[in-house]
Amino acid sequence: MESIKLLEQIDDCIERTASITKTNGEYILALSAGQIIELISIFMLTKEEHLQDPLSLNRISPKKILDECFNKGYLRTDIYMMMNTIRIYRNYAAHKIDGKDDYYHVCMPMLINILQWFYRDYLGDTAQFVNVKERFYKETNTYLVKESVAQYEVENVYTKLEQVMNVCNSMFKKLTDLGIKVENIDSKVTNILSLVQEINNKIHSIKISALDTEEKMLLINDKLDGLLSENIEIDTYISIVKRWLSFDWDQLDSYSKSYLPTAEFLFGELSKLPDVDLSPFILQYCRTLENEMLKKVFRAYVFNIKKRKIIINREFNWDLFSKNEKGYNQDTQKFAKMLRKYINNTNSDEWFFEFGTMLFIMNLLNKNIAKESPLLIDFKSFIQNYFEENITDLNFLNALEEIKDKYRNRSAHSDIIKIEEAKLGRDEIREAINTFLELYKQ
Repeated sequence: MESIKLLEQIDDCIERTASITKTNGEYILALSAGQIIELISIFMLTKEEHLQDPLSLNRISPKKILDECFNKGYLRTDIYMMMNTIRIYRNYAAHKIDGKDDYYHVCMPMLINILQWFYRDYLGDTAQFVNVKERFYKETNTYLVKESVAQYEVENVYTKLEQVMNVCNSMFKKLTDLGIKVENIDSKVTNILSLVQEINNKIHSIKISALDTEEKMLLINDKLDGLLSENIEIDTYISIVKRWLSFDWDQLDSYSKSYLPTAEFLFGELSKLPDVDLSPFILQYCRTLENEMLKKVFRAYVFNIKKRKIIINREFNWDLFSKNEKGYNQDTQKFAKMLRKYINNTNSDEWFFEFGTMLFIMNLLNKNIAKESPLLIDFKSFIQNYFEENITDLNFLNALEEIKDKYRNRSAHSDIIKIEEAKLGRDEIREAINTFLELYKQ
């Protein structure tokens, strides 16, 4: 009976120890340092002391009990040393062996030795020792299994956390890169806005000056070339131009390949501003039309007469020197003088014909003088070799005249070209450019 009461007291201590943690309805053995000492203290007391005062453990600390037991010589020194080892290991069990605390590898065998000594050697009850030993192993193994599962779950959580952190780091890098891109975009937007405002201001100051139309045009063109050439990437706007061209992009002159994309840029950016003047956009469109006619008709003709080694004073004598009742043939004389000047100049960039002058000469081909003037006869023959015959059609030439007066020249004056008018001009000039290039023979 005494051994049974003592066992019940030990079981009660184990139950209180085991009830600390409960998972899925099962107790998990989770011993603290003090609880282990309390458990071993029960083993170390004599049968008489347990029977006399079963509640002594509630009033006396385990350490004090152990010290008293040791002083009384109740227990062997090696048992007391094992108790101290268990206590020390439990207090400092931070190291791992194969994923388990050192405590379970070192201390548990000691506890089994203590149980063996207490039940089998001290009480002489081998059956109770086997019973307690099996229960102790069961409790301990349950805890170890739970601990292993918990450890796996913790490691799994850490793995997932690591994966989440990797994703977060990746997202952070992407956000950082995006932030840099946004910052760069903001900077570009600011630069573009500043550029557009500068273009608007400088062109406005030229438009209100006392210069004549062609002088203003030259200054405005220089300003546009200087401000746009180094500040925008025209590749972005080339695709816009290609969508409305009715011919291959490569048919355009190299200058035109710059004018049209920058015109699209100006239209897109200027139209964002309130009460803005779209003249710079219109001028770039008109420059394209003017440049194509200059390069493919008039400069090409200068190259042609140089190649044929035409002597202007002899071949076009009638245009230079003959008179009628109104005097010299001024309509063709100016053209002949310009040709005579340019064939002696090796720099083709200086072979310049104003847009109005080119249209005037083209219109002469539809008048009676075209039948008398050797120069106009030769010029018309050249044109028909490189263009379809209706390049000199009056309807087409009249459309070009309207573009010159309604859009080009007005853009150089104090008039403000508003967005709706600019859209109409854009459509008309696009049609003229397409028509001109469609009439050009490859």
